[in-house]
Amino acid sequence: MNGKTRHKRSSDRLLLISCSKRKRAGYKLMRAIDRYDGPAFYVLRRYMRDTEDRQLKIYILSAEFGIINLRKPIPYYDRLMTRSRARELREQTTRSLRSILQKTRCTELFICTSAVYEGAIDIPYLKQTVSVKVAARGQGPKLSSLHNWLRQKSP
Repeated sequence: MNGKTRHKRSSDRLLLISCSKRKRAGYKLMRAIDRYDGPAFYVLRRYMRDTEDRQLKIYILSAEFGIINLRKPIPYYDRLMTRSRARELREQTTRSLRSILQKTRCTELFICTSAVYEGAIDIPYLKQTVSVKVAARGQGPKLSSLHNWLRQKSP
């Protein structure tokens, strides 16, 4: 192996992480995982460098694009998630998440967003299908929640 830790799980886990205000600049399209540059993305990229967790599915909740795959090429943009925008996206994002969950074997969904972004997701509806965990509130606790969830040994 190449020094990375392999994580074996009986089923897939799904991470939904909100986009970040801090973005890498540039006019060329860039993969979402590379474009977003906030602290939660540091934690996530480090985990991805350190492991070969093939069961982890990652999607991003973008104020501009809704639910996107981490590898989706996106342009630079500057759009904040507001309560109004979250309400606009709610039906679309919930439908997208439900579809993703149906296509995968995910048994657990971890939501790492702020309360405003959380407004774009119908969590009670999703709980009918999958175990849902939400990151703690506040920057430090949220990052710790993300780190701990990523590195847990079993779902």
